[in-house]
Amino acid sequence: MIQVCDFSRSFLTFRIDSLAQPSITQSSKPNHSVNNARIQLDCICELTRPDGRKSTYVLGAACKTERVNVAEDIWTQPNANFCLTVSDDEFLVIKKYDHCGRRVMAFPSSQGEQPHRQSGFVRDAYAKLSVDIRRRPGRELSEIDTIIETAFANKPLVAVTSWTTDDGYDVRLEYPVRTINIGDREKFYQTDTGPILFPQTNTECELLIECFQLAFIAVNSPDWAELLVNDIVTVDETKVQHYSRPHRIACQNSLLAFA
Repeated sequence: MIQVCDFSRSFLTFRIDSLAQPSITQSSKPNHSVNNARIQLDCICELTRPDGRKSTYVLGAACKTERVNVAEDIWTQPNANFCLTVSDDEFLVIKKYDHCGRRVMAFPSSQGEQPHRQSGFVRDAYAKLSVDIRRRPGRELSEIDTIIETAFANKPLVAVTSWTTDDGYDVRLEYPVRTINIGDREKFYQTDTGPILFPQTNTECELLIECFQLAFIAVNSPDWAELLVNDIVTVDETKVQHYSRPHRIACQNSLLAFA
């Protein structure tokens, strides 16, 4: 039987412990020595290299940059949208401010300016990292009538999208379907959901995790999908990050439900 990720019960948790090691990802002075941040998962990406080596990456749900355990002024200013991607040994933090020119210093300031995309090794950033992917028995929804019936019954749906990149990487994405359009008269469905991880493996990266961009994905067919990739665009001479770049891929799509 198929095992399907229960995203409502799947989390990543990282531990920052200033008594164990200095932090390299913070932008404000903490008033505590330890913090454990638990983040629900938004996407799982299994990436197989051309030489057969496999890695699993998970994307955590977005949150906002904050001061923890304070009596007031929780939200840092300027504030950023915060997304964390991790594997067993690598991490990628993507921060999206109101514009790409925002400059925020790291804490302590001796570390310099904090990048909008920060990557590195887990061992250097966190005292501890755990990823808990909970799976339940499931079934593939292969008929349009079954997809429509399951959606109308308000049962959770999970999608799987798989493809091979031009440079030989096998990609398998698994993600919850938070939004789906269904037509019970013309008999159609179309997902519109995200964010998901979109690997662009033909780019030059020191760490493989650096190749990931964020995207939304729309699927209405078993053999192709269209992504809307987060990219830098210019608005009135100001550069901002926005989900703006359409990208079509040939792939294999399936919708799954819990048994």
